[in-house]
Amino acid sequence: MASRFRVLHVEDDPDFAALAAEFLAREDDRLDIETVHDPGAALDALDGGVDCVVSDYDLPGRDGLELLDAVRESYPDLPFVLFTGKGSEEVASDAISAGATDYLQKEGGTDQYTILANRVVNAVERHESRTSYREIFEKAADGIFLHDPETGRINDVNPRAAAMLGYDRAQLLSMDVGEFSADREPYSQSEARKRVRAAVEDGPQTFEWLFESAAGEEFWIEVHLKCATINGREQVIAMVRDVSERKAREAELREERDRRTALFENRTDGIAQVQFRDGRPVVEAVNESFAATFGHREADAAGESLDDLVAPGDASAPETGDWAAAGDRLDVEVDRETTDGTRTFRVRTAPIHPAGESARGYVVYTDVTERRERERRLEDQKEKVEALHDVAADVEASESPRAVYDHVLDAAREILNYDRGIVDAVEGDHLVPVAVPDGVPADEYHGRTPVDADDSLAAQSYRTGESILVDDVADRDVSPAEPTYRSAITVPVDGYGVFQAVAEEPGRFDETDLELTELLVTHARETLSRLEREDELRAYAAELERQNERLDEFASVVSHDLRGPMNVAAGRVDLARETVDGGCDDLDVAAGALDRMAHIVDHTLALAREGEAVGDTEPLSLAAVAEQAWQVVETDAAALDVAADATVHADPERFQRLLENLFRNAVEHGGSGVTVTVGPLDDGQGRFYVADDGPGIPQGERDSVFEAGHTTTDGGTGFGLAIVAEIVDAHHGDVAVTDGADGGARFEFTGFDED
Repeated sequence: MASRFRVLHVEDDPDFAALAAEFLAREDDRLDIETVHDPGAALDALDGGVDCVVSDYDLPGRDGLELLDAVRESYPDLPFVLFTGKGSEEVASDAISAGATDYLQKEGGTDQYTILANRVVNAVERHESRTSYREIFEKAADGIFLHDPETGRINDVNPRAAAMLGYDRAQLLSMDVGEFSADREPYSQSEARKRVRAAVEDGPQTFEWLFESAAGEEFWIEVHLKCATINGREQVIAMVRDVSERKAREAELREERDRRTALFENRTDGIAQVQFRDGRPVVEAVNESFAATFGHREADAAGESLDDLVAPGDASAPETGDWAAAGDRLDVEVDRETTDGTRTFRVRTAPIHPAGESARGYVVYTDVTERRERERRLEDQKEKVEALHDVAADVEASESPRAVYDHVLDAAREILNYDRGIVDAVEGDHLVPVAVPDGVPADEYHGRTPVDADDSLAAQSYRTGESILVDDVADRDVSPAEPTYRSAITVPVDGYGVFQAVAEEPGRFDETDLELTELLVTHARETLSRLEREDELRAYAAELERQNERLDEFASVVSHDLRGPMNVAAGRVDLARETVDGGCDDLDVAAGALDRMAHIVDHTLALAREGEAVGDTEPLSLAAVAEQAWQVVETDAAALDVAADATVHADPERFQRLLENLFRNAVEHGGSGVTVTVGPLDDGQGRFYVADDGPGIPQGERDSVFEAGHTTTDGGTGFGLAIVAEIVDAHHGDVAVTDGADGGARFEFTGFDED
C-alpha cells in the first residue's frame, strides 16, 4: 500500500479550496492534495493517477453527481467522496443511490476536515470498487428510513434514525411511519402515509414534521422523501435531520421581531424605519417620539427622504448614507435641529435584510445633549482641578505673603476665567488691595474699604467668614467697582483678607467654581499661617539667643567677678586663724559663709548651663541611667527600687544629672533610710516618675519647689530642684509634683519621647 495518498479536490471556490487543502494536510500528513476548479479539469487530472476524488456538489457545467457518473465510467474502482455545502437531504439520498463512496457536508466548522481526512484515508485503504449502499446507510450522519411505497411501513432504518427517536432498531421495523409522529393534526399516521405515497406519485417531497421520541419528547425534523431503486427493489428513501434548534432560533427571531416592534412604538428615543431606494433612505414609519422631536406627524413622515426630515441640506449626514445596503451599523453623535432648538443625538442604525432593493433598517435617535453638557462640565472641572494642583505647590512654597497673594490671583484666573480679580488684606479696620492683575490701572479698583461697610461684598464676606456667590450683582444692595460687573465670587481668607473675582456676564460662576476657589484659598491661608509662625519662631529664636547671651554674661560675672573677691576673703580668714591662738568662732562663721557662697556660685553656673536648649537626643534606658546616678550620690543606707524599665529620649549627661538631683533631694529630706522608686508611667514611653517614702512636699509648697533658692533645710542652696526644672524645660518636657504611694513625694515627667 502506498505511503502517501494523492487526493484530487474538485472545488470552484479558490479560497475554500486553499483552506481545505491546508486543513487536510494538517490532519494527515500522508495526504497530497491537488485542487482543480471544474469537472473538465478533474477528468483530465485522473489520467495522472489519483487515489481518491473529493468533490463539491455545485460545480460549473455539471454538478458533483454528474461528475461521479463520469468518473465511474472510466474508473469504477476509484473512491469518490461528495463534500458539499448544499444542505438538502436530496443530495445525500442521490449520492447513496449513485454509489458514492461517502458523502459529507461542509457545515460543522473545522471538525469536518478531521472527519473528511479520516474517511478519505479509510476509503483509499479499503480500495473497494464501489462502496456498498449498506456501508453508507449504516454510517450516515443523518437519519435514513426505507419505506414500502404501497403501505408506508418501514423496511429499514439506520442507527442515526434509531438514536434520534430513542427506539431500538427492531422496534422501528415493526412500526408504521405515522406511529412516531406527534399525536395531533396534521401529524397523523394517515397524513404520514400520504406523504410517502406522494413521493412515489408526484416526485421528491421536502417538508418539516413534528416527531415524538420514545420518551414522549417532541422535536422537529426536516424530511426529504424520494423514490429510488435499492438493490433492485423500489423503495422510498426518507432522509431526516433534527432541526429543533433551527426552529427554536426561528421562534426566537419572531419573538425578537415582535419585541422590536413593541420597542419601536414605546421607546422614548426617536426611531425611523427606512427602506433604501436608489441609495437613499426613505421613511416607511416613525414612532411618536421621533415625530414630536423633529416636528413631523407620523403620517406625513412616511414616504419622505430621511435627510429631508432631519438634516435638510446636509448631504454628509451619516445616517442618510447607504449604510443598510452594506450591512453597516453606525454609532455616531450629531447635532440636529429639533422643536426645542439644536440638540445633540447619539445616532445608531440597525440594518435589516441588507440586500439590494429590499435593504431596510432602523435609525435610532437618543438625545444626549444633557450628557454631553455634563461631560463638558466635567472636563472643564478636570482642567481646573489640574490647574489648581499645579499652583498649590507654588502657593505653599511662597516665601512672603505678597507672593502668596500673587499666586492666588494667577491660579484663580485659570480656574474662574474672570474679567477682574483682586486680593484684599486686612490692615486695622480696613481691607486694602495687595494683589491685582498686571497692566490694570489701580484706579479701576476700589481703595481702602472699611470692614464694616454694608455695601461691599468683600467686607460682608470678611466679617461673616462666609463665601458669597452672586449670579447678578444688580439683585444685591452693593456697589461694584464698575457698573458693568454682573456676577461675583467672594471668598474670605480667614484672618488675613478676602479674594474676589467679578465678570460682566451674569451667572458666570457656579458652585464648582466656588468649591475650587475655597480650596485654593485654603492653601493660601495655610501658607500665610505658616509664614506667620515662621516669623514668630524667628523672633522667639532671636529672643532666646539674647537670653543665652545674658546668661553667658551672668555666668562670666559669677565665675570671674565673684570668685576673685571670695578667694581673697577666704585667704584672709586662713591668715587670721594662724595669728589667733585657740581659734576664733567669728572666723569659723566667716569661713562657713564663704563656703556657702562658693556652693551658690557653682549651682548658679549649673542652673545657667542646664537651661540651654537640648540639641540631639538619644534613646536611654531609664533603669540603667538611674543605677549610674545612684552610684554618684552619697546615699548612706537609702535604697533604690527600679519598678520597671522604660525608654526615654534625652541628652545622656543632663538626664543623669536630673536623676542625681532628685536622689540627692530625697536623701536630704527623707533621711538615710529613705527608699526611692523609679519607673515608667502607665500611659506610654518617654513618661516616668521618681518617688520616695519620705515626709513628702506640702500642697502649699508644690508650686514653688522648682524656684531657684527655695529650700526647707538648713544649709540648702535651693538650686537642686530648680536645676531639675531647667533640664526638663531644655527637653521641652513637663514635670508635676504629687503624693507618693507611700506618703512621700512623687515627681511625674512627660515629654521625653522621640518627638
